[in-house]
Amino acid sequence: MSKKLIAVIDIGSLTARLKIFEVSTKGKPKEIESVCKYTSLGAQSYKQGAIPASQIAEICDCLNTFDIKCREYLVSRVFCVATSAIRDASNRDVVLEQVRIRTGFRIDVLDNAMERYYHNMAVKETMTDFKTIIENGTMILDIGAGSMQATVYNKSEFVFSQNTVLGSLRISSLLSDIQS
Repeated sequence: MSKKLIAVIDIGSLTARLKIFEVSTKGKPKEIESVCKYTSLGAQSYKQGAIPASQIAEICDCLNTFDIKCREYLVSRVFCVATSAIRDASNRDVVLEQVRIRTGFRIDVLDNAMERYYHNMAVKETMTDFKTIIENGTMILDIGAGSMQATVYNKSEFVFSQNTVLGSLRISSLLSDIQS
């Protein structure tokens, strides 16, 4: 049975996360280490429509730190993904290119459908009684920083999934504008 280490880096609206897993040809991946850094990338992206140079530098520093951790573990493969903060930024291409130049990481920006697919898959994998729960009418509500997603199951069948671009960080930004 062959084992190797892989890493997943998720650059989200509020945090950047590194998870290192041991994977083998049999069984589920085993989490070895998890590191999280608060970045609040979405605060500027959602409010101003772009990610400022200072936050690009912060993300690059964070990714370079994650790279050191991956080298310590002799990780064989790193998957780096980003969600709505980068996806919705008007300077998305500049951000991606600066990150590539400064860190060597190529970020795969997930579209909303793929992001939601991974979220739902994670719920299914982590909830041992998932199949029992969705036998009756069930709604899974994912409240993120950039959006909310409602996914509905009935009689163990997927019914629909709806995304609303109104997450906790966007609501906070809207409320601060109203307060001003």
